[in-house]
Amino acid sequence: MVRTITIFFIGILLSLSCGISNSQQIALKSKNQDTLFVTTQSNDSFCISYLALRQGGAKKTLTKVYCMDGSSIDFLGNFKGEDRQERIGIYAIYNAAVDGSKFLFFDYLDRKAYITYAYFSDCRPEYTSLDFEHRCVVLRSIDSFPSESKDTLDIGKKQEYVICGKKYQFVKAGIKSIIY
Repeated sequence: MVRTITIFFIGILLSLSCGISNSQQIALKSKNQDTLFVTTQSNDSFCISYLALRQGGAKKTLTKVYCMDGSSIDFLGNFKGEDRQERIGIYAIYNAAVDGSKFLFFDYLDRKAYITYAYFSDCRPEYTSLDFEHRCVVLRSIDSFPSESKDTLDIGKKQEYVICGKKYQFVKAGIKSIIY
């Protein structure tokens, strides 16, 4: 009887110690993982949305928008390359005053953030066209009507407002690195 109780308690202690050890490994893994998140602070007189990066215990702001006018930071998705190891987070930084969005790309592998120079209306980035080395991305019109030309408009690093789909189906735009 004493032997059975002793074996029972040893079994309980072993399972508890394995559970604690496993939970510590999970906690360590999550501390080293980068996390992007949107947070909003607001009251009756102001509203600010932040896109922040949590690296380990540090929180760093990548961009912010004043959202009283309807501006926002919208998550478009995380994308993985088919042949590549990369994982990219894509966000639309909507500015209600110009009714357009800049697009922010976060490369989890290299831990770098990039944003378009220009504001765009009625288009979305083509993930497969994203090129960090040459600092550019191609955006596709979301308009269901065919555009006048199948050519690609190359705006480079111009800081302007572009309506996609009006004349061109695709727009090639420059991106710049964000220092955080």
